[in-house]
Amino acid sequence: MAGVMFSFMGLVFLFSQAVGADKSTLQSGPQPGEPIGSFFSALHLSGPERGKIQVPYCYLVTKARPSVMVFSRTTSDAVFELIKKLDAETDFSKELTAIVFLSEEEAILDPLKAFLEKQKLREVILTVNSRASQRGTFSSSVPPKWKISDEAEVTVILFDKSRRAVTNFAFRKGELEEKTIYRILTAVAKIHQAAKK
Repeated sequence: MAGVMFSFMGLVFLFSQAVGADKSTLQSGPQPGEPIGSFFSALHLSGPERGKIQVPYCYLVTKARPSVMVFSRTTSDAVFELIKKLDAETDFSKELTAIVFLSEEEAILDPLKAFLEKQKLREVILTVNSRASQRGTFSSSVPPKWKISDEAEVTVILFDKSRRAVTNFAFRKGELEEKTIYRILTAVAKIHQAAKK
């Protein structure tokens, strides 16, 4: 009986490990070695194109520097903290960083504008994905080549100077937190150091 119970508990443990492993392997966005995705439009809320609907990563294409792309379906405190820290890192390292919020609702502008009133971004380009080159028409999806998962609340992709993905982070709802933000910033620092070699 003890042997049967041990075997049963072992199966439960293996199953729980498999479920946990599956949850930790969420993929969203270009994976390491893959090129940057296709063009799409977004309303720029900061940066030199503020107020215009433009490609949010045009500078990533025209300048041979490392870059960071963030896709977010949430305006959580954790996302705003990530943006602030990326802005500080970008100001130091001069990576090109763009944030793309994915939403169908125009109401997403309210927390973003409130954030920008309190936080003066120096380098980060903050945008809202646009369905077309028409103000006030937003979308929660981007071209398929970007491969942004519906499960991912936040996707972070780091590109090298050749515009190929180096590192990728994907977070389900509530998974972006202080320790994961630290992992992202550490990876950003690494691509900056690699670009200097």
